[in-house]
Amino acid sequence: MTTVAIMQPYLFPYIGYYQLVAAADIFVFLDDVNFIKRGFVNRNQVIDSKGNVVRFTLPVRKASQNRHIREHSYANDNGKALRTIEHCYKDQPGFHTWHSLVREILGESAECSVSSTNETSIKKPLINLPIKTQFFRSSELDPQPTLTGENRILHLCGELGADRYINLPGGKSLYDPGRFASQGVELLFLCPPDTPPGIATQPSFLHHLMTLDEMAIHRQLNAIEFQ
Repeated sequence: MTTVAIMQPYLFPYIGYYQLVAAADIFVFLDDVNFIKRGFVNRNQVIDSKGNVVRFTLPVRKASQNRHIREHSYANDNGKALRTIEHCYKDQPGFHTWHSLVREILGESAECSVSSTNETSIKKPLINLPIKTQFFRSSELDPQPTLTGENRILHLCGELGADRYINLPGGKSLYDPGRFASQGVELLFLCPPDTPPGIATQPSFLHHLMTLDEMAIHRQLNAIEFQ
């Protein structure tokens, strides 16, 4: 049974994204779709010591919704985002463990591809956990795509020999279980317990890194159900 997940590369996304990574055998970064301004590709949110939601953004050079995510680069301007994260978590138990990694990722973002920086923000926090997921980029698997939306996802699933495709709850309105079943692919959606679904309603995974120990993080990554 090969389980595949396919998502756009976001910057330090919420924990549901990382749970999806942990549950997949193969994870594909959908890097060759158009960049969305004011979306969550280059921004996210954290929580300060008073429980307030605080947003941070990494500026993108000449952002355009007519070019792919992988065709964009971050500007040399990560200071504000880093200061926001430091202000919110400097007194948290995980700060000294993860601060250097966050600085490294944001520091290397200057003039770097948006997609490659975001991929690093997803893979590196998991490096010490027993997660064996293989990573690919859609632009490498399917360099000249002619399909979009559900058709593209089904094509990539076929290329990877997927028996199961898993997605975040927001995908329920995008995908037809019957179409997947007709291609021999089971379609399931992540149903994390006790948390509202959605990228826009939850803090970045940074919040978990900074406030929990590694064992607790591992438990949360595995505390999932599919429906």
